[in-house]
Parts: sequence; C-alpha cells; structure tokens
Amino acid sequence: MSVYFNLNLKKKKSLYSPGEEIPVNVYYYFDKKKLNVSTGVKTTLKDWNENWKSTQSKNPIKKSDLNQKLRTYV
Repeated sequence: MSVYFNLNLKKKKSLYSPGEEIPVNVYYYFDKKKLNVSTGVKTTLKDWNENWKSTQSKNPIKKSDLNQKLRTYV
C-alpha cells in the first residue's frame, strides 16, 4: 500500500498562469490497483513542493501558501 499526492494537470505546466489554482489528487495504490481520489484542495504551481517526498514533514504544499495551515490535512 502506498499513497502519493499529485496535481491534476489538464494542460502543460508552462500554460498555467502564476495565480491559477490546480486541484490536488491522491493516488492510493493497493493490491496492484490504483485509486485516484480528488481531495477538493486547490493550490498554485508556485506553492506546490515537487520534492515533498524527500522532506521531513512530507507536506506537498509549501508554507508560502496563504491557506497552508488549512491544507496540511490533505
């Protein structure tokens, strides 16, 4: 079993504006199956931590996000 966070990109990253919000999805892997669940949380590209797996807190949303405290429970 494993859980991964990912942005639900509908177009290339370069086509998103800096303030445009993107939904966050959770990929849940179990028994060789993948379940994609929308969290209902949206963030911008500048507030998304690409290397969240290697950080100590394992939080995919950076502290620069104004609503980061509300989004830590993703």
